[in-house]
Amino acid sequence: MINYTGNPTGTAAPAAQPDPDTLVVVAQPQDLADPVNAASVGQAMQALANEQAWEKRPTGAAPAAPTGLDAAYVQPIKAFRNARGQRRDFVDHRGFANMAKIKRWQEGWDDLGLIQKTGAGSGVWSGRWRYGTHVGPGAPQIYTAFYGLPAGPGSIPPYVGGSLVLETGNVTSTGQAIAVVEANALAGAWITEDADMALSVDVLSLTGGSGSGCEAAFGLLASAGDPILTGASTTFASTSPIGIAIVWRLTDTHWQLYTCLSAGSPTYTDLGITTGSRVRLEYQGASASDDGTPRVIVYVDGAPVKNFGVDLTPANDADRMLYTPFFWQLSTGGPARGRYGLVDFAAARFGGDIAY
Repeated sequence: MINYTGNPTGTAAPAAQPDPDTLVVVAQPQDLADPVNAASVGQAMQALANEQAWEKRPTGAAPAAPTGLDAAYVQPIKAFRNARGQRRDFVDHRGFANMAKIKRWQEGWDDLGLIQKTGAGSGVWSGRWRYGTHVGPGAPQIYTAFYGLPAGPGSIPPYVGGSLVLETGNVTSTGQAIAVVEANALAGAWITEDADMALSVDVLSLTGGSGSGCEAAFGLLASAGDPILTGASTTFASTSPIGIAIVWRLTDTHWQLYTCLSAGSPTYTDLGITTGSRVRLEYQGASASDDGTPRVIVYVDGAPVKNFGVDLTPANDADRMLYTPFFWQLSTGGPARGRYGLVDFAAARFGGDIAY
């Protein structure tokens, strides 16, 4: 009996040296003509032990070609794939993850240089965002608050990052007002079969629901949905922009998952919840989904609350649209305030393998 310690750089032929893309090959006797001896048994044990050792201590090997390259730069240590075998992510020799074709950005609202928007109008707001305010007798405003400043009602966010505040109907008791903030097109991503897109938002307060006279929505809006920025005051349901969103309409008692593939054809799915602090809205195209079915998945505070099969990919490639994050608040008279914290957006830039 001998002891064998797994070797993360060892080769037990016919198995190859372990790396992110190899599979274990073990030699097994086929019939009585194949000898069962220390060599035949040892190969299988060594191959498995080497692979296990590599899993615990991933170690790269210098590439055979092209020569002269440092493996630390050209070879991943770990690779992750979806059910279709497409490479989605990897960790390189330096320990860096997400070295991939991913568009990713984060927005905190603690930059006091963001200018408060009041009255009617629309246009560019900050570097990444656009805004729209539509006024009946109400007085909508959009501003950012860093730990409660500038002055305004609402709870102080319990973390660094400040908050985005959409406030409507706060002056008169009658009328209607809308405040909208939408990321510009260059901040978004295309929807295709390979789309893999996620928006995470800290929801500090979302005013809406049955009898409140208020509506609220946030999510991912298609480029064809821009009328919500420039159109007349109306409900979100009446506008029916193309996109996916969490919506709380005038008549709702729960948050709704909103999907709209073409103008005037929205679908609402009851999420059965009325509150949450960290909301993740994710879209997976047919090629990115584990089971080949395009779907929208909603997570609230880390727990999945809805897995909804829907295909946002247009039949004609020429009709593809960019999807970008947005926030929307309406009041038909009474005070309404939507307050949101840190925003994370990530999406695949191109189809196929994401990781280089």
